[in-house]
Amino acid sequence: MMYKSTGGDFTRLPLSKYRAERWDQSRAENPNFFFGPGSLLLYGASSFLYELFPGSNYAADLTTMKSFFGAEEDGNGGWTHIPERAPPGWRNRVKPYDLNGAGSEIFAQYGANPKPFGVNTGDGNFLLFNEDGTPGFDISDADNVVCALYQLAVGVAPATVGGGPLNTVQQIKLAATKLNPIFADYPCPLILV
Repeated sequence: MMYKSTGGDFTRLPLSKYRAERWDQSRAENPNFFFGPGSLLLYGASSFLYELFPGSNYAADLTTMKSFFGAEEDGNGGWTHIPERAPPGWRNRVKPYDLNGAGSEIFAQYGANPKPFGVNTGDGNFLLFNEDGTPGFDISDADNVVCALYQLAVGVAPATVGGGPLNTVQQIKLAATKLNPIFADYPCPLILV
């Protein structure tokens, strides 16, 4: 489905279109579909395809993706698995990909084709988290997305969508101890440990 959606162009807008199509498919076909704030991480993960994977030609194209994912056409319209490998001539990015970069890409991809947060509670019964279908928090800048990701990473649903603790206190403290130094330079309300 990804290749069909993107036409082999694995950059921001085609991947945003793909994510939206997957949302539509999941809502229609999966009676247990859940799309919450943590689902925004899918947009961040897909940004790796065009931010981290492109090689010497700087293209997030099918040839590059096939190499990284170990995929090869089988001649019958399907795919087979081969060993994953870096494409010939591939080099690391010059500038590191940091949380602001990932947060910006999450915002850009999600913002291009936004879908409401919610959950299927059976066939054809999708409940929105907010009555107007908005995400429940302001995604107008990368810092807000980064802070929401912090809250999700430490096991707390963002307070802006009515969240509360999801894990035991010990698990939250452990996560916060490890993650607070990473997020210290962002305007996030950090969990005190």
